[in-house]
Amino acid sequence: MKTTLFVRMIFISLIMFSYPMLHAQVEIKIRPGLEDNKDVYLNSLYVYGFSNHQSLIASAWTYYDEFGIGRSFIDFRLPLLPDSLTNFSARLDLYYDYSATHVGHYGDNFCLIERIIQPWDENSINWFNQPYITTASSVITNSTQYENQDLLGIDVTELIRDMYEDPNNSYGLRLSLLTEDLYRSLILASGDHPDENIRPCLVISYDTCDKPNDRFHFELDNLHCNFQYDDPSVTSWNWFFGEGYGSSLQNPEYTFTEEGTYYVCLEVANNCDTITICDSVTVCLTVMPSFSYKIVDSLKVKFINQSNCKCDFYWDFGNGYYSILENPEILFTEGGLQNVCLYVTNDCGMRMFCDTINLNSSLGLENFRLGDDLSVYPNPAKDFIYIQSGSRKILRIELYNDQGMFEEVSFSANTDLNYKLPLQHSAPGLYFLRLITKDGCIIKRIIVL
Repeated sequence: MKTTLFVRMIFISLIMFSYPMLHAQVEIKIRPGLEDNKDVYLNSLYVYGFSNHQSLIASAWTYYDEFGIGRSFIDFRLPLLPDSLTNFSARLDLYYDYSATHVGHYGDNFCLIERIIQPWDENSINWFNQPYITTASSVITNSTQYENQDLLGIDVTELIRDMYEDPNNSYGLRLSLLTEDLYRSLILASGDHPDENIRPCLVISYDTCDKPNDRFHFELDNLHCNFQYDDPSVTSWNWFFGEGYGSSLQNPEYTFTEEGTYYVCLEVANNCDTITICDSVTVCLTVMPSFSYKIVDSLKVKFINQSNCKCDFYWDFGNGYYSILENPEILFTEGGLQNVCLYVTNDCGMRMFCDTINLNSSLGLENFRLGDDLSVYPNPAKDFIYIQSGSRKILRIELYNDQGMFEEVSFSANTDLNYKLPLQHSAPGLYFLRLITKDGCIIKRIIVL
C-alpha cells in the first residue's frame, strides 16, 4: 500500500567556479521510490486503474480478443529552484520493463508526453475520470527500434519549465501513444518496479549565478555629476539621464542643463541576467546667500534677498522675531547694532549669511518728546482705535504685529488732527502703531482684543 508522503530520492551534483563570479552547475535527479511514487496505468477495458503496477504502459492492443487502449500517468514533485539561474534544462529517462508480462515495445509506438492540468489521485483515478491535459509544450518521442529499448534523455525542458511557471495547473505527465491504433505498445518500468535502477528518472540541470549589483553611486558638483557602478561581472552598461541623453560607459560624467530632480536609470547585463536600476538625482547650484537692506526711516528696515538660488528663506532678526518672506520689512523696537541672519535652503542643503546693521535710536519706541500732546484711545481696543494728534498732522499710519511684521490698514480723518483706524481684521495681541509726522515718527503700543 503506497503512502501519500513524498520523500524523493534527489541527487545533486555541483561544480563551482569563482571567476568572474560565483557559479554552480547543478544537476538534480528525481527518482521516486517504492513508497513515495505517484503513478498509475489505465486501460479502457478495465474500470479501475493499476496504481501498484510495476509497468507504465502506453498501448493499443487486444486483450482476450477485445481492443483496449493503455495510458499511464506519473507525477514528479519538483524541487524548489533559486531565483537566479541560467541554462535550465530537463530530461526524462524511461526504462524498458524487462520483467513485464505484456508483449514488449511493438509497432510505430511514438509516445506523446503531455502536462496534466487537473489534480488526480492514483487510488481513485480510472479511465472515465482521467484528469485534463494540455498540449502546450508536449513532447513526442521517436518510435523504438527494438523491443527492449530504453527511452533515455527525452528533452522535456519546456514541459518542466511550464510546470514551474504555472504550478497551480501542473500535476504531472501523461504518457500515451501518438496514434492509438492496433498494434502498438510501449512497456516501461514504473516507480513500483522492484529494480530501482530502472524506475523513471527526471533530471533537472541549471547553472546558478549572481545577478548584477542593483545599486549605482554618484557624486555631485553643482550641475555636474560623476556616476559610478562597480560590478566586475557586468559586460554592458546603458545609462539614461532623464533629459533624453545617455551613455554606454561604465562610469560616465554628465552635466545637467538646470537645477531639479532627475530620474536616472542604468540597464546592466551579465551572463546571468539583465536588470534596470533607477534612482532620483537632485542637482543644485551652490547656494550663495546674500542680502542687502534699506533703512526706510528710523527703525523700519526693508530687507532684499540677493541669493542666487530657488530657495526657501528664513530670516532671523536677532531680536526674537523671524520671517519666511523673500523680501521682508520689519520694524525694530530699539536702535543700535542688530545682527540679522538669512538662512537659504534648497534640495541640496542650507547655507547662512549674516550681517550687522546700525539703527539710529533717536526716534525709537515711545518717542515722548514728539508725542506729549498725542493720545490714542481706547487702549486696549477691539473694533476701532482713535488718534488725536494734538498740534501735528499725521502723514501716514502704520501697524505692526508683535513680530515686527507690517499689516495693511486703512484709516480715515474726521479732521486734520483726528483719525479713526479700523481693527476688525487684526488678530488679538500686541501691536505697534507707527505714526509718521513731518517732525519724525511716534510709536505707540496698543492691544487688540
